[in-house]
This record gives sequence, C-alpha cells and structure tokens, in this order.
Amino acid sequence: MEDDKVAKFIDTRDEQVLEDCTKAQLQLIADHFGIKLKSSKVGERRLEIVAQLRARDEALREERPQTPASAGENLSIGGSSRGSSGSRRSVKLEIMKLQLEAQLKREEQEREAQLRREEAQLKREEAQLKREEREAEALLRWEEPEHEAQLKHEEREAEALLRWEEPEHEAQLKHEERETEAQLKREEREAQLKREDHKAEGFFDHFERVATLKKWPRAEWAELIQGRLTGEAREAYNMLDVKECTNYEAVKRAVLLSFKLTPECYRKRIRECARSPGKSYAETARDMERKFLK
Repeated sequence: MEDDKVAKFIDTRDEQVLEDCTKAQLQLIADHFGIKLKSSKVGERRLEIVAQLRARDEALREERPQTPASAGENLSIGGSSRGSSGSRRSVKLEIMKLQLEAQLKREEQEREAQLRREEAQLKREEAQLKREEREAEALLRWEEPEHEAQLKHEEREAEALLRWEEPEHEAQLKHEERETEAQLKREEREAQLKREDHKAEGFFDHFERVATLKKWPRAEWAELIQGRLTGEAREAYNMLDVKECTNYEAVKRAVLLSFKLTPECYRKRIRECARSPGKSYAETARDMERKFLK
C-alpha cells in the first residue's frame, strides 16, 4: 500500500510534496512513473524526478499535434523512440537548470548572511569608538573647577593680609608671604602630581583598550609606548635594563612607581575618599570602585 505522501504527489504532481518525502518514498514515486534514478542522494533524486516529469510533459505536448489520428503501430513506435531521445535531453537540461537555480539560491543566502555579519561588526566597532571618545572626554575634564577657585581665594586673602598690617609688622608679613607662596607652590605641585598621576593611569588604560581593540601583539606593546614617555616616566624607563624594556608589564610598573602609584597610595585614596561639592553619590561610588580595583 502506497504512503499518503506518495499518493498525494501522484494525484497532484505538487513539487512541494517532494520536499517532505524520504528516500524510500521517492523510490516509490519513481517506480510508479517508471523513472530510473541514478543518484543515491535524496536532494538529487528529487531533482531527477521533477526534471524527468517535466521533460515527459514537454515531449507529450510536442507529439500531440504531429501524430495523425489514423497513425499505425510503426509510427507510434518511431515517435516513441524520438520522444525518448528528446526526453533524455530535456531531463538533462531540467536537472542542470534546477541545480543552477539551487546553487544561485545558496549563494544569495550566503551573501545575505555575510552582509548581516559585516553590519553587526560595524555596529560593534562604532559602539566601541563612542565609548572610547566618552572616556577620553571624561579624562580631560577630571580637574575640578572649585580647586582653582580655592587657590585664587587664598591668593586674595594673602594679599589682603599683607595690606592691612602696620609697617612694623612688615618683616612678619614678608615671612608669612614667603610661607604662603611656599604653601601655594606645594599645593600647585601636589595638584600637578595628581594630574600627572591621573594622566599616567588614563594613558595606560586608554592604550590597553585601543591595543586590544586593534589586536596589536602584546609583545610589541612596550615598544609602542616608549616613544610617548616623557619626564619622570622617561627617566624610569631609562633605568630599566634591556630585557625589561621589552616587557610591557615591567615598563608599566616602573612608570607607575615613578609617580608613587603604589598599592598603599590607592589604599590611602580610598580612606580619604569623600563626596566633593557638585558630585552625585553615584559618581562618588564609581570613583571609590575604580580606586578599589586599582
């Protein structure tokens, strides 16, 4: 007894039914129509069945207007021979046509999939570049305006203090002036050191992100950054021996130590961390988290 799918295809000739047929069902369909299958693969067997049935239909359409109603047996045999030869050619052409259509469809699907992958990669790269731009802008804005305002306020107070004292206190005023200047210089020096510390930390963080994104070999990182080192960082680099100069971690450690960025320094920063005027609690928490990770 024939399978339901086999019977359905025999009745309807619906090619979509063949897509769901197994190898055994395809063999039953081929036996029913007297088709000799050459291939052992399911996909190619479907193509052979469709091609041969189409070729037969075309051969029948060509034979009908040429065959007289009173034709004898010999003419039928001759026509069958010519039809068989034409049918074989038509089958080959149909198979080639179907194979070409399937190949074109596969190539189109592969191109679409490749385009989707490239678009996704471009979106990821754009998002990464935007993040880096935001981080660079934040690094440039790290100085707090209120610190500069405080320095100016102290300078004005020092000038006012010098003006109101009596002449006999000029020596004392000069002494206080020198102390004030020294204090200002120390504060400026500390502020400068803090800026350099932040720049050093930000430089290495930014460089490592860019190097990772660009997939630069890690063995070349030390060589890539040595040309950007100046001042104390350059002196720390020059103190290393030749072998350490090629080790990125050794160079980074030496540069950070030159700015006194030791574990104890970061512990002290955490202990002294407090919310500054104008900063939200969320920003303060993020600062503490970064210092804790350092």
